[in-house]
Amino acid sequence: NEPVQLALKQGGAVKGVVERSDGTRWANALVVASAQVVEPTARVRPPMTFGLGFTDAAGSYRIEDLPAGPYVVLLIGDPSTRQDGPKGFQQAQLAGTEEVTIDFLAQGSADGPSFDGTLRLRDGSPATGVTLTLMGVDAGTTSRTDWRATETDEDGRFVFADIERGSYVLHRATKSFRRMELVWSGTIDGPIERDITLPPG
Repeated sequence: NEPVQLALKQGGAVKGVVERSDGTRWANALVVASAQVVEPTARVRPPMTFGLGFTDAAGSYRIEDLPAGPYVVLLIGDPSTRQDGPKGFQQAQLAGTEEVTIDFLAQGSADGPSFDGTLRLRDGSPATGVTLTLMGVDAGTTSRTDWRATETDEDGRFVFADIERGSYVLHRATKSFRRMELVWSGTIDGPIERDITLPPG
């Protein structure tokens, strides 16, 4: 009959600003912070830790009380719109009660190099609505420092803004991110533009 006392640890927070592709602030956009599973050999998947939040009228969001560890921060956007994947995602590392800022900005809104271009099908027509993921690589190994996703528009155009300088691989993600297909690799040390044709298959 002894009373039970529960002591909850204060967690960290992820916050930031979300913009639409035209540079306007995106209100009521859904953002999810999902803890990464860091033990690939575990036979039983641990309970998933995640938090979510919606942006306010100024496009700002804040997700609080997250345990320490590595996270993927996903911009879902309008959850009522059917789509194959998130509009964008980045990685974050939380330690203790710190706050980490993860912004989802339109082209030209940030200071780092940009990577943009057009994705085409083999017949030359634009590949519309395709989810592309850009991953940093270090000595041939996928890096966790800069990892982005975006979706091509009706003209097959894609934009990655404010990128850390380094070597990258660009993949096309199939539905629900179940399979990745390499479409480009190279070094980004300044603004670049590429016209990319999807490989056969």
